[in-house]
Amino acid sequence: MIDKKRHAHDLLPENPSEQERLKHRAEVFGQNIPLKADEEQQVTYVRFLLGSELYGIPFEFIAEIISQPSIWVPPGVPDFIGGVINWRGKIITVVDLLAYFHDQAAVRNRKHVLVLKGRSCLLGLLIDEVIGGYQYKISGLAAPLRARGIAAAEQIIGIDEELTAIINVEMLMQVLIQDTKKNIQWTGERHETRE
Repeated sequence: MIDKKRHAHDLLPENPSEQERLKHRAEVFGQNIPLKADEEQQVTYVRFLLGSELYGIPFEFIAEIISQPSIWVPPGVPDFIGGVINWRGKIITVVDLLAYFHDQAAVRNRKHVLVLKGRSCLLGLLIDEVIGGYQYKISGLAAPLRARGIAAAEQIIGIDEELTAIINVEMLMQVLIQDTKKNIQWTGERHETRE
């Protein structure tokens, strides 16, 4: 035997004191309670290794982590471009982030690609090793370090307690697009590196 479906209104209490108690609970649960300092929202991120350096990217930007990808390197690309991959039917540019940050040639034998999704594009990052998932508090980040040989310190949000540089993904993508356009000139079916 199947019970007849009941409307939510039928489940409300009839007793006025029970109705008042229910109304009070609804008001309490509906309040915006400010977070205390120790309850500040934490951001979950993927920590990974580039050379001997630790970096992190918030999970919200990670579309996929690919191991041992097949990367094709078009001729004439800037030194920091590791190549392109076919990801689910889309051609995605892959950047060697360590080469980009330290202004050196890409090392194309890195083991993994992080596929990132930004507001306007997809991008792959060549990395050495995925360490795991971690969390940080925004207020707990130290200022990014500026050091000789690091070209892109402004693309780091900050350094967490574990000495992981947290990357500002939207800014990184925007700057990479601009830098790539500066270095590549498209001409018909071929492209040339600008001098």
